[in-house]
Amino acid sequence: MHEDEAITEALSELIVRQRREHARRAARSPKGIAGVMAEVLQQRGYARLLGQRDLDDAWRQAAGDAAARESAPGKVRRGVLEVVVAHSTLIQELTFAKGEIVRRLAELVPHERIRDVRFRVGRPQ
Repeated sequence: MHEDEAITEALSELIVRQRREHARRAARSPKGIAGVMAEVLQQRGYARLLGQRDLDDAWRQAAGDAAARESAPGKVRRGVLEVVVAHSTLIQELTFAKGEIVRRLAELVPHERIRDVRFRVGRPQ
């Protein structure tokens, strides 16, 4: 029984050493530029900014330049895009076109999974 415990302990130590060595080798091995860039972008928050830029561009295309100048897309929560609009008259116009706008947004930014748009009066930024 004592011999079995010694073998088990030796195997455990061997496994720990192998894992450490594997981790050390992985840390020293060169990384691809795509992986490094993705890591940097994520750490710096650029991915979120790029996502917002994509959403801004999609909003401009879906709503039209005139409406986009007086409105700004906000966050998407549970498939609902919140849009800040300069005045209630524009909200009414956008509400009439809402179905088409949602359809276009779903095509332009499918990863956002937009299924509805909510408008609120405010100061577009």
